[in-house]
Amino acid sequence: MTKFNKNKIMIFSTVIAACTISYADADEFYPETKNVNTVSYLDESVKEANDDIYIEFVNEKEDIPTQNNVEKFKLTNLKTKKKKIDKNRYIAFEQDNYGDLANNIEGLDDEYIVSSKVLDLTGMGGTINDPLEPFNRRMYAFNTQFDKKIAYPVSRIYGAIVPKPIRTGISNFFGNFKEIPTFVNSMLQLKPGKAVNALGRFVVNSTVGVLGVTDVATKMGMKKDYETMGETLGHYGARSGAYLILPLVGPSNVRDAIGSGIDGAMEGAARGYVEDKLFFDTGVFDKTVYGFTRPVVTGLNLRSLINFKYGDLNSPFEYDLVKILYQNYRKVQIKK
Repeated sequence: MTKFNKNKIMIFSTVIAACTISYADADEFYPETKNVNTVSYLDESVKEANDDIYIEFVNEKEDIPTQNNVEKFKLTNLKTKKKKIDKNRYIAFEQDNYGDLANNIEGLDDEYIVSSKVLDLTGMGGTINDPLEPFNRRMYAFNTQFDKKIAYPVSRIYGAIVPKPIRTGISNFFGNFKEIPTFVNSMLQLKPGKAVNALGRFVVNSTVGVLGVTDVATKMGMKKDYETMGETLGHYGARSGAYLILPLVGPSNVRDAIGSGIDGAMEGAARGYVEDKLFFDTGVFDKTVYGFTRPVVTGLNLRSLINFKYGDLNSPFEYDLVKILYQNYRKVQIKK
């Protein structure tokens, strides 16, 4: 037999041996792990991607009662031929459309208090005045749960029923009245260019834009550039005051909260006049019914146009990160 033929036989034998090993009984190398007391991490992590259950894998000795939306399984132990146990610890988080973190923000938690201290040590959060932190965290948790369980799902239904052009028109109509406080605040800050722009936008959109339903002014080059009373107070040196989470509204501070009240009064006066002439005097809407339904409809309408969801940052430091982002955003708005 030639050397060449011997090499061919050796290669052929090697291929046969490899195929035989690949079809060997899988249990010899990968023992069955799913039984009454154990569950496959991979199977459950795939399964949970399509449901609303938070699954956690725990040690066999741990006896932790199951909470709402939390299903606990014994840790999978993979035993090899040498009877060794896989020491890995697996935790699978929920993967729904709303976001991982939001489902775990149920209230004030020690871990979230620790998170602020971590940011203080890194220098990221120590400069923000937050003496109301316990209240703010509870309110942030409330806003998270309200948005997740009520505002967000209802707004999705509302958005599916009402076409986006109509929702955009409603938003434009009510947003047009923000040009009134923008005009006043621009004048107070001695910014005549912004004041003229705000007045021009209001006039153009109220006439050519059919009562503000269409934002014609933007297409004509008059960009939307709101000014608030909070920015006016900051322009003249008023400090922001304590950081504040407002119910259903979100991040703010004492100065901006006061300013929002003043802006709302100016905006409400202008809107009230138009609503009287347009809706009530003509009998289109009952004033009492309208007074209750308008905030709900405008709130749902606005929420349907916003894609942000609590938990989108997907970080245990979300409260602190939002606080930092808001603080820096307001600094930029005041200096512009």
